[in-house]
Amino acid sequence: MQVQAGPASEPGEMRVGLAERMIVLFGGLAAALTVMGLATVLPQIDAALAHTPIEHTMVKLLGSIAGLAMVAGAPLAGFAVERVGVKRFLLAMCAGYALLGTAGLWADDLRMLLASRLLLGLFASAITTTAMIIVNSGMTGAVRAKWIGLHIAVATLCSMALFPVLGALGEISWRGPFAAYGAAGLVLGGLALLVRGGSGQAVAAPAAQATAAAAGWFPTGFALLALVLGGFAVVPAVYTSFLIKAVAAGSSKTTGLVMMASSVISATASFAYGRLARALDWRTIFIVAFGFYAAAYGTLALAHSLPVIALGAGLSGVGIGWSMANLFSAAAQSCDPAMQGRVTGVVKGAQYVAGPLAVVALEPVAHAFGPQGAFGAVAMVSGLMVIWFAALATKRGKPAVA
Repeated sequence: MQVQAGPASEPGEMRVGLAERMIVLFGGLAAALTVMGLATVLPQIDAALAHTPIEHTMVKLLGSIAGLAMVAGAPLAGFAVERVGVKRFLLAMCAGYALLGTAGLWADDLRMLLASRLLLGLFASAITTTAMIIVNSGMTGAVRAKWIGLHIAVATLCSMALFPVLGALGEISWRGPFAAYGAAGLVLGGLALLVRGGSGQAVAAPAAQATAAAAGWFPTGFALLALVLGGFAVVPAVYTSFLIKAVAAGSSKTTGLVMMASSVISATASFAYGRLARALDWRTIFIVAFGFYAAAYGTLALAHSLPVIALGAGLSGVGIGWSMANLFSAAAQSCDPAMQGRVTGVVKGAQYVAGPLAVVALEPVAHAFGPQGAFGAVAMVSGLMVIWFAALATKRGKPAVA
């Protein structure tokens, strides 16, 4: 693939309006709400609608089944936006999101709710991916790097802020949190209506340009990297609670505080990514980020007290904040401008599928050696990635400082 002009070290430019920028900032809310929206009311739904063992299992799936369709929604957005433009595609996705998300306000059948949640995942990931496509296609250089960091940081902070809101809605009724999907769909749809006609088609490449670029468009390297980084990002969420219980006999409240602190650090790192990208090229940033991962997961693998676990979780927050922003910034710099939409969609889809794959891969290690073993395995992979990117930067003769 050709290297696109406008690396993060250059000032860059902004080619999108205020509405598009608001979609970039809050588009991640669609996926965050889909993933965690029912966590506070699953017991109430179970009590109200589940009467058989199969139905009890179906209730638990309400909270996770959307992830299956999110894998498909990201590449769908990448291809569809190229053809119909941002505005029309977002309007359709937001309408579907609001309709399917509010199914719990009127439906009492678990099978119908389960089907609506599955489709909701597709619409949610399509909205979030479109927000990232706006960044990669409508911004360049340091401006793009800054807004990628802002997109990820705001999504992280919104995830933290959602829990008390959803909990309060759940106190009213188990149907309460479903109303949040309608509100989110209406707000994002309203912003989509304000997208300018020209920018709505900004990522739809001319046919001749797209044909010339199509032969080598598939981002194999970045898709594989997204699988690695998506797995790294989910490891703390899965194994930290088990580690705290095993080492420090901590409660779920303790785990929540540790993870909240890690999320704040991750959001702060994402906010700072724009400045980092002006000083270092993307290969060097990956060296630094994987170095933080190695230090974080090595610390967690050797942890024997709660303060050490908190330290490791904090270091992982820095790695997550920088590496995920850098992944999409690097992919945007390294692909043909005509292929921005589909490349972003494929990389985002690989990120979504990485979590379950990482858990499947690490479970045999965790079963044999406990959560410390899982963290130790990821720490070793992180170290190998540091060596790989250091060798890559040296081989290409790229200076560490852009």
